Amino acid sequence: MKYKTITIIAILLLVLFGLFIGSAPIIVAAIVLPAGYFIVKLKNRTEPEQTPTKQINLQDLVDTYGKPDDIILANPLHGEQADGVILFYNKKMMLIINGIPINQTDIISVTFNNATIPYVGNEYQLVFNTKLENASNLFVPVGNDLSYAKEIFMQIKQYLGI
Repeated sequence: MKYKTITIIAILLLVLFGLFIGSAPIIVAAIVLPAGYFIVKLKNRTEPEQTPTKQINLQDLVDTYGKPDDIILANPLHGEQADGVILFYNKKMMLIINGIPINQTDIISVTFNNATIPYVGNEYQLVFNTKLENASNLFVPVGNDLSYAKEIFMQIKQYLGI
């Protein structure tokens, strides 16, 4: 910020000096040189490299954690992605929610709510409250059908025994 202010003041002084003396080359130089400098600087600016984020899909989870005992399809539009399914592992007492493995004992409560904003159609989501520090609340979208959201909610409560 400091250098931009100094640059602007220097350009204004050069223009005023050129006007005072009546020299057109000084005025042109005061305008063209800084403009050229900023254009070259912008062209040489490199964009930060963006690493593409890979969507975790159902097959990746099964390959990593093994075949689940039960799968609940939370969101039919995201059925092949980690945020569209909830995987249950009875022997390990574990669930995988949004691609995050969670012990069954770490889940405090489960509820569902309508997560919409005004002027938008209903969008229900399951809310898992957990004991995990990095994921104390997990939200799983379940679509816009209230009866489907209730059904999934009841299946999860039955499985967890809460």
